[in-house]
Amino acid sequence: MQKEVINNDKVLSEQKIEHELFDIGILLKGIHALIEIIGGAFTFLISPHFVLRIVTKITQGELFEDPNDFLTRYFVDFAHSISVGTKQFIAFYLLSHGITNLILVIGLFKKKIWAYHASFVVLTLFALYQIYRYIYHPSIWMIILTIFDFIVLWLIWREYERIKGKWKPII
Repeated sequence: MQKEVINNDKVLSEQKIEHELFDIGILLKGIHALIEIIGGAFTFLISPHFVLRIVTKITQGELFEDPNDFLTRYFVDFAHSISVGTKQFIAFYLLSHGITNLILVIGLFKKKIWAYHASFVVLTLFALYQIYRYIYHPSIWMIILTIFDFIVLWLIWREYERIKGKWKPII
C-alpha cells in the first residue's frame, strides 16, 4: 500500500514537471512568435538599400581593419544579395509563421482542444520545412529551431494526453 502511494506521488510529481515544462515551452514559443511578427513587420517596412546602408556603416571599421573577416564579409555579402523578392518572402514567412504560432499558443494556454490538434499538424509541417531548408541552406539556428519545435511538439502531446486523461506514465 505504501509503495503504491509513493509511486502515485512520483507520477504526480512527473506530471507536474511536464506540465510546467509545457507552460515554459509554450511561453517561449509565444515570445518567439511575437519576435517573428515584429521582425516580419520591420522587414516589410524597410528597403533592401536601407539594410545595405546600415550593414555598411556597422561593418566599415571592421572591414578597414581586416578586409577578410569572415563574419563581417558574410553580413556585407548578405546585405548585397537582398532583393525586393527576397525581402517580401522573408517578411511573409516571418509574419505568417509568427501569427500562426501566436494563435496556437493562445489556444494552448486556453486549453482549447482544436489548438492541440492544429499544433500537431502545423508544428510538424514547420519542422519538416525547416529540415528541407536546412538541407539547402545549412544553419545551426535552423537545427536549434527544429529541435526546439520537436521538443514543444512532444510536450504538447504529453499535455494533450494529460488533459484527456489518457496519460499512462512508464515506471
